[in-house]
Amino acid sequence: MNTIINTDFSFPGLKSRYVGKVRDVYGDDDLVVMVATDRISAFDCVLPEGIPYKGQILNKIAANFLDATADILPNWKLSVPDPAVTVGYRCEPFKVEMVIRGCLTVHEISNGYRIRRSAVDLNIPLLTNARLAAAFIQCFCTITPEDLAIKSWSEYR
Repeated sequence: MNTIINTDFSFPGLKSRYVGKVRDVYGDDDLVVMVATDRISAFDCVLPEGIPYKGQILNKIAANFLDATADILPNWKLSVPDPAVTVGYRCEPFKVEMVIRGCLTVHEISNGYRIRRSAVDLNIPLLTNARLAAAFIQCFCTITPEDLAIKSWSEYR
């Protein structure tokens, strides 16, 4: 069975190409074309064999969640012209990393400083408390924009 391991596309106006562990991203000044491949990434290594249709499934899951939350918060997705491809606006991501584990190993506890330091260096909010992370996720799953008391910056002074 054939798998998509590599892509090599050329589009009019193409200015950038990024090959990630699983996705290849092509773009110009305004748009990105994201191709979900069948590559397997394990422990920061890309394995030589792929899983057939993995990229299509991954892309459909992502598209489903983008569609499901678009009424809550507009997102970058414009279209899915192929089961493994999403086209959307180029934008700045809002990066949040959550480490949600009920039981930490000795190695994970000893790396706590490194994890926090990396989050600070990369300016990524980091939630390591399982109860706080669960509340954060619950909030995004149940609260509507109308429920939020959004204030301007001047109202906080």
